[in-house]
Amino acid sequence: MNKFALVAASALAVVISVPADAAYTFTFAQVGSDVVVTGTGSFKTAGFGALIDREASAAFVAPAGNTVLLGAGQSFNYYAVAFSGVVGSWAQTDYEVIDGVGTGVPVYLNTISLVTGQRNDGAIGVPVGYVSGSTLTANATFANRTLAGLGLRTGTYFYSYGMGATLDTVNVVIPTVPVPPVNAAVPEPATWAMMLLGFGTVGYGMRSRRRISVAYA
Repeated sequence: MNKFALVAASALAVVISVPADAAYTFTFAQVGSDVVVTGTGSFKTAGFGALIDREASAAFVAPAGNTVLLGAGQSFNYYAVAFSGVVGSWAQTDYEVIDGVGTGVPVYLNTISLVTGQRNDGAIGVPVGYVSGSTLTANATFANRTLAGLGLRTGTYFYSYGMGATLDTVNVVIPTVPVPPVNAAVPEPATWAMMLLGFGTVGYGMRSRRRISVAYA
C-alpha cells in the first residue's frame, strides 16, 4: 500500500464532516516524515469563462494565498471564481511558496487572492480539455516537511462557488492524526499467507527432527 492510498484511507475518518454536495476534496496528511496531499473528485466548470492556459512547472503549496497545485508539471486551464460560504483559512499568511513532487493531472486551488487579499476572490485549475463533472485524481509529496512547517492549520474547510446548476463545493481537509509511514503498514493478505506457510513449514520440520531424535535414543 503506497502513501497516497494510506492518505485516501485516512480521509474516510473525516468524510462525514464534508458536505453532501462536496465535489472536490484536497486532503493533507502527515505520513512519516513527509506531507502527502491527495485530490479527488470533480469540478463543475460549464458556464465559466475567462480561462487562461497556464504552464505548471511543479506541485507547490503557497500558504499566503491558501493555494495548492497538485500533479505533474503540465498546462492547465485557470478559472477565476467567486467563493461563497467560506469557512476559515487553512493556512498562515507568512510562509513562502514550497515546491513538492506531484503525480497525476494538474489540479489547482486558490482561495485567497494575492492581489486583493479577499477570500471570496479565488480560482480553480483543471487539465486542458477537462470535461465538466468528470473525476480528477492528483497527488503531491512534500518530503521532510510537517503540516506546521508548511504553515497549515488542521481542520476541514469548505468553499462554494457558482449558482444554480453550476453550484459546486471544494473542500480542504487537514487531519490532526498522522498517517503511519508505508514501512509500518499492515501486511497484505498474500504476505500473511506466505508468512503462515513459512511458519507451518518450520514447525513441521522441528516436529520431524524431534521424532527422529526419539527413535534413535
